[in-house]
Amino acid sequence: MELLSNRKDNDNYLQNDDYISLQQELFDLENDVTAQQIQRAVQNIVNNNGQNWVTYRLELLDVKSDKKSLIALIAAILIGSMIGVFYVLIQSAYRKRVIRGQTPV
Repeated sequence: MELLSNRKDNDNYLQNDDYISLQQELFDLENDVTAQQIQRAVQNIVNNNGQNWVTYRLELLDVKSDKKSLIALIAAILIGSMIGVFYVLIQSAYRKRVIRGQTPV
């Protein structure tokens, strides 16, 4: 009993699990830099001159059509159509040979 009564208050607290978890939370809060970063960002915004900020007005945006993209689209359609026609012709010739009983080459 004397040993328990002679202990310092800190020693009594160290045996308590809640005290240890509270000490850990206190340490985490003291070392948290999030609040400092937010304060620096707010000060940066307050100290900056709003005249130097860039503003965009999208309603004044002018979009120009690129003629090369139109030519590329037409060329792609023509080349795709030609490849499709050749494929169909070759496929039909192959089927006719198979129907006649000739073995394909």
